[in-house]
Amino acid sequence: MAYTIKIDLKSQTPVYKQLINSVETAIHNGEYRYGDLLPSMNELSLQLGISKETVKKAYSLMRDRGVISATQGKGFYVSSENSGQNPKILVLFDKLSTYKQVLFSSFSSTIGTRGEITIRLHNQQIDLLEYYIDENLDQFDYYVVTPHFPLDESTQRRAVKALMRIPNRKLILLDRCLDSLPGNYGVVYQDFTNDVLMPISTLSGGEKGRVALTKLMLKKDNVLLLDEPTNHLDMDSREVLEDALENFPGTILAISHDRYFINRFATKVCVLEAGGVKEYLGNYDDYFEKINRQQAPDSENAGMTKTAMDKEKRKSREEEKRIREKKNAIAAAEKAIATAEEEAAEMEAQLADPATYQDAEKAAQLAKAYQLKKDEIERRYAEWEELSAEE
Repeated sequence: MAYTIKIDLKSQTPVYKQLINSVETAIHNGEYRYGDLLPSMNELSLQLGISKETVKKAYSLMRDRGVISATQGKGFYVSSENSGQNPKILVLFDKLSTYKQVLFSSFSSTIGTRGEITIRLHNQQIDLLEYYIDENLDQFDYYVVTPHFPLDESTQRRAVKALMRIPNRKLILLDRCLDSLPGNYGVVYQDFTNDVLMPISTLSGGEKGRVALTKLMLKKDNVLLLDEPTNHLDMDSREVLEDALENFPGTILAISHDRYFINRFATKVCVLEAGGVKEYLGNYDDYFEKINRQQAPDSENAGMTKTAMDKEKRKSREEEKRIREKKNAIAAAEKAIATAEEEAAEMEAQLADPATYQDAEKAAQLAKAYQLKKDEIERRYAEWEELSAEE
C-alpha cells in the first residue's frame, strides 16, 4: 500500500509529534482503516530519514491512547478508525466569564461520556497559548480554542503560528474567526462585521434592545429605568450588560422576572400586590425566604379555628411591626452617633487651637462640653450595640 505519512525536518515541532499527527490524519482520511497494517518501524525510519527510536516513541504513544495495537512478530495495526473510542479534547479558553461558563457547561454536557475534556485558561497571554499547545500537541484528539488576544500585529502573528501547529482536522476555533489563519479547520462564531452597517429598522427586537442598551450606557445619567433588560439577550450581550450595570454608580429601578438578574443586583425588591406595593430588603432569595416564613404558619395551623388563626396573624403583624421599629431605632441611633462624632470633631479642632486658651473660662467650658459629648457618644454606642444584639 502506498502511504502518505510525512514529516518536515525543518519544522520546530518535534519529529515524533509530527509522525503521530501524520498517521492519525491518514487514519482520519480513510487511507488506513480498522485492522490495516501500518508501516514497520524500520520502513518509516528508512523512508523518512529518522531514527528508529523516534518512530518507536510515536507508535508507543499512539498505542497507549488506543489508536493502534501491536501484535508480536507481525507489527502495528489500526485499532480504531476514529483515533480512539473516547476522544480527548483540550479546551483553551481565554477566560472563564459567565458566558464562557455557560458555553463550557453546554459543551461538556453535550459530549457527556463520549469524550474526555480538559480545560485550560490562556488569559489572552500568547506565551501561555504557545506553552499549552507545545506541551499537549500529541496528547489530544481535538483542540477547542477561543483565539482572543491583543490586536497588535506581533501577538496576532504568534497566535496564528501557534495554532498552525495543530492539525486542521483537530482544530476548532470558538467565538472568533481568524482570517489570517490558513487551512480547513472548524470555526463557530458570531459575525458582527457586517452587522454594524445594517440600518436599525432591519434589526430584530433583541438586536434593537441591545442597541438601546448601548446608547443608555454611553449617557451620564444617575438613574436607570429598565423593563425586562435581559429579555432577548444572548449570553455574550447579557455579560456585557451585567458588567456595565455593576459599574453603574447611580440608582437602578428594574422590572424583571429574571431571578439571576435580581439576585445579582437588587438590594430591595418591590412587589405589586392587591393592597399596593410592598417592599422587601435584599434580593430575590431574601424575598422568597421571607414569603415562605410568612406562609408557614398558615400551613402549620391548617386545623386551627378562625379565632386562633386571627390571633396568629395578629402576632405576626406585631412581630413585623417590632422588627420595623427596631430597624428604625438602629438607623436613628447610627444617625445620632454620626452627628455626635461630627460635633466632637469640631470641639477637638477648637481645643487644638491656641487662640481658644486666651479666654480661660471659655476654654474650660469647651473642655467640659467636649467630655460630655464623648460620654454621649459612648452611651449611644452602647445603645446601638444593645439594639443590634436583640433577637
